[in-house]
Amino acid sequence: MSDSQPRLALVVAMDREGAIGRGGALPWQLPDDLRHFRQITMGLPILMGRKTFESIGRPLPRRRNLVLSHQAGWQVTGTERVGSLAEALQRTAGSEWLMVIGGAQLYALTLDRAETLHLCVVDTVVD
Repeated sequence: MSDSQPRLALVVAMDREGAIGRGGALPWQLPDDLRHFRQITMGLPILMGRKTFESIGRPLPRRRNLVLSHQAGWQVTGTERVGSLAEALQRTAGSEWLMVIGGAQLYALTLDRAETLHLCVVDTVVD
């Protein structure tokens, strides 16, 4: 493993109008999409915002869970709090990929640096 920064990949599911959630949660249950999500993220470091982590409710197994939070005291067993994208990239140096899994603020922060976008467009419109 090298000490180089990982490449960024965004993993996004959205409706036809670009909505990625409703009320802090995914507004759909798609077993095939969840299976694909597991396949492409398993064994890799994942980066999510604090609100996304709280909507999931637990660290995702067999992945290194990094949570971007500006709350210095925020800590949950099984996760690593990072205060910035730069810190996340530094902590995952040597990994080939860092998988960004949401939410909207983190996607906006990382979109221009992402090399890959794993996109699922759900044939619906969230109210």
